[in-house]
Amino acid sequence: MATRTQGAAPKEASMEEQANELTERDFEALLTEAIERFAEDSEEPVMEAGIEVTTFEAAGLLTDNRGLVIEIGDAEFQVSIIRRR
Repeated sequence: MATRTQGAAPKEASMEEQANELTERDFEALLTEAIERFAEDSEEPVMEAGIEVTTFEAAGLLTDNRGLVIEIGDAEFQVSIIRRR
């Protein structure tokens, strides 16, 4: 029979600890979701043209960097994600 230690609750990681564990890939996913949510909720006329967000990897860019290709109408932007520390 397993014993349970009283008062010992699993410690949740602080926001700072979670941020320290955030990888470039994690941030890429977070940024993609934020951009897509903004586009869905936005009332900006430019967003009516549609927005497409693709990772560098999925777009086939020849780079080892993480990043996003963001297409809004006919405009295309590339955002590199490089973790500094």
